[in-house]
Amino acid sequence: MATKPDTPEPETDAANRPERQVPLAAVLSSLAGLGLMLVFWQRRGDFRAWHDALELAFVTGTSFLLVWGLTELIGAIFFRTSKSDARMSVAGPPRLGTASWLGAVLLSLGAGGMLLVPLNSTFGFLPVSLMIVGAGLLFYGGKRFVDRLLKRRDTPSITQGVALTRPGAACLVIAVLLLAGGFLGPSNMLMLVFAMVVGPFVVNGWYAFGMIRRLGITRTVPAQVVAGDPVTVTLTLANRKSRLSAWLMAATDVVERASGDESERLVAETLFPRVPPRESRDAGYRLRLMRRGRYRFGPVRVRSRFPLGLVERSLTFHLPGEMIVAPRLGRLADRWNREAAAADELVQRRQPRRGAFPDEFEKLRLFRYGDNPRMIHWRTSARQNLLMVREYHEIRDRDMMALLDLTAAPGDEDALLRVELAVSFAATICIDQLQRSRQSALAVAAAGREATNWSGVAHPASAEPLMRILALVEPTNEPDLAPLWEFARAHRTPTTAAVLVSTRPAAEIPRPPGAGWLRIMSVADDGIQEYFALG
Repeated sequence: MATKPDTPEPETDAANRPERQVPLAAVLSSLAGLGLMLVFWQRRGDFRAWHDALELAFVTGTSFLLVWGLTELIGAIFFRTSKSDARMSVAGPPRLGTASWLGAVLLSLGAGGMLLVPLNSTFGFLPVSLMIVGAGLLFYGGKRFVDRLLKRRDTPSITQGVALTRPGAACLVIAVLLLAGGFLGPSNMLMLVFAMVVGPFVVNGWYAFGMIRRLGITRTVPAQVVAGDPVTVTLTLANRKSRLSAWLMAATDVVERASGDESERLVAETLFPRVPPRESRDAGYRLRLMRRGRYRFGPVRVRSRFPLGLVERSLTFHLPGEMIVAPRLGRLADRWNREAAAADELVQRRQPRRGAFPDEFEKLRLFRYGDNPRMIHWRTSARQNLLMVREYHEIRDRDMMALLDLTAAPGDEDALLRVELAVSFAATICIDQLQRSRQSALAVAAAGREATNWSGVAHPASAEPLMRILALVEPTNEPDLAPLWEFARAHRTPTTAAVLVSTRPAAEIPRPPGAGWLRIMSVADDGIQEYFALG
């Protein structure tokens, strides 16, 4: 479960820091370089028969493998932070991976060795071995590069990954020590123990590689939620293999605000205990996002360390998703309702007439002395043998216009809180108008980073597009209020109730000419609590 706090803090403590993973290519390079150096040290006399250039190339290539592998290992363990998170960022253009470059180096060393070392000599197998290993790595890396380059645009890109866990790294260190002891001894018993230690490592890597093959994942997320409400995001993992089940698959999803603020980044995790072959399973996590705005999802990283936890294989699905977090709704106080009702009583207006009566029919009732005879419903009166009249409900719905002045300096936390309060206040006014009104018009405009406006009929179906508009408005240091006044002049009628909600103090709010029709509310003043409170 992932929860969004009101004031998120960077995850810097040790408990929240992700485990650093050891790159497998660096480990293999270090082992290959160390093994070849041991061979060169033990058989130094045999190497003297080689040509000087070949001996130099062998030592240079071996040193390169050893130094590069150790450098990558030391950097991954001690200096690089959150490397797994970095791999989960938005994927860039396809590029050759480590396996391709390592294969090219080994292939070059093997080709040079074949020119200098006869195949029928004692060490003639070394160039051939280097070429075989290098060709395999180059083919594997090249295939992955071509797959990324030619992937279909309508399917999410998938990136494979492999890494050693801490127990796996410790297992390899012990294996290297046993291998060195077996060479230096020499001791067949140490070589046997070395094989027993390496065996589980190889089995774990092979099984984990088989489990992540032919997997697919989808995400189900609501299009729009309200800030502060819990929301459930569902991940569906599909296992398309015919026989092998997927065990203990951990899925990691990234949620971040579209503004790119690092403090607005969440990493949620969920677990799939078992996914049978040719079936799918659902797992979800819960979010509680306290800030409105647009949030983006992805990528999704699925990984497994089953069964021994020595090798971790992973698939990263660059699966985009989006969710709109609407502003929180509050509660309008009694003072706001009283003043709004008093303003309605003072307004004189004409209603459009479709018939003889301007108001809306409510019910039939018994005739009373003084009722208009034209309101008698003769058919019902004849059926009931009593005089029945039509009663109408007087329509007092007024058109509503809500204007927003969103002023906030960059980095000012208090100003940003006032912005959220102002947007929530305006959203509550609009939703209240949608619920109470029947035939009125509603118009909303905001002056912030960009001028935003919306207008329509006050109907419950208008709530979703209206809340989406209010969710995406952003403040600025000096908003331009001219488009706000132009919008007000274009949509205001004599019966429109207009309110301006501003984040500035009341004395600093600019007013348009002849602003008697405008009701100004400042969320920076303490008196706002008498009109509105967040529920």
